[in-house]
Amino acid sequence: MATYEKRGTDVVILLGLLAAVASGSVDAQQPGATPAHRETFFEAGVDVKPAILYIPSPEYPQQLRLKGVGGRVLVQCIVDTMGSVEPNSVKILQTPDTAFSRATIEALLQARFTPARVRGKGVRVLINVPIDFNVKQK
Repeated sequence: MATYEKRGTDVVILLGLLAAVASGSVDAQQPGATPAHRETFFEAGVDVKPAILYIPSPEYPQQLRLKGVGGRVLVQCIVDTMGSVEPNSVKILQTPDTAFSRATIEALLQARFTPARVRGKGVRVLINVPIDFNVKQK
């Protein structure tokens, strides 16, 4: 009987997680945060998506520029309710060379976005941001 109850609890938890994903929100589980401040939405689950207001050009790693290496770095991060990137949320998803990672993260942490909105209220949102490194030949 205890095994069945345990499985029943797991099913309820799993269904709750599936409902959160379907609604476009996930719980970031930040210690000490109130429920309104720790809810994170997926980009597809918001009424107004965040938009980049400012992002500095990342510093091109010199060794890669000399070799002619370029490409796109894909970064995942959480944009908070004020339009800033949460430092602990930055994750490199794809890069042509790991030497691009540091410059990409530094630029993204200085970026500013319009906050995502749900029913007119600013919300935290998980987004993917592409950063391109193009070698310009002279």
